[in-house]
Formats: sequence, structure tokens, C-alpha cells
Amino acid sequence: MAFKPTWAKGDVTFRATRSGAVSYFVGDDPAFGDSGFAIGTPGTTRSPWVKCKPEIFVIQSFGNTSNAMGWVHLEAADGTTSKVDKTFGYVRDDEGALRIVVHHSSTPFAGY
Repeated sequence: MAFKPTWAKGDVTFRATRSGAVSYFVGDDPAFGDSGFAIGTPGTTRSPWVKCKPEIFVIQSFGNTSNAMGWVHLEAADGTTSKVDKTFGYVRDDEGALRIVVHHSSTPFAGY
């Protein structure tokens, strides 16, 4: 899997291992320094996510692979909102299960 989390930084921006991906979502791995996206908003005053709404603009299928691209809108319990750009790459494995093989996430471009 190739994983680029939204708010990862520095030398650990890109993740190629399961431990790197898990660290981003749950935190507490000193090798990565993540605070745990799944726990809630980043920063010193954390608030749990309460809403998540995908807005998909592109879906492409090519044999046993496909891609999807769009935004994900998040809202935390304290009212904080966030919108992130998402790209996913999928492959259907030999048993027919759909697997995520590429995940890229970033904050939308704010302009010059």
C-alpha cells in the first residue's frame, strides 16, 4: 500500500507500511510522531469527529483496478470543520475482494 496522510509531515509524510498507516490513525508511535487522526481534530484541544461526508467527483474503472477522487468533509463535536482532497486506488484481489492500494490525502489548495 502507498499511503499519504492529510496531516503527516517531515520525513514520515509518505507511508509504505501497515505500522505507518496505523500510527497515523491511532498515534503514539514514536517512529512517526502522529497524534492519531481517528481520535479527533489535531492540536492541543482535541475534539472527536462526529460527521464524515464524502463528495466523489471521479470514478474510473480499468479491469480489476479502479480510482476514485474527491473531497471528504469532516465535522468535530466542537463545530470544527475540515475539507480534505482524497484519491484512492483499488485493486480486486484473486478472491474478489476490493483492496485499497493507494491513498493520497491533502488539504485543498488555498491559492497564491
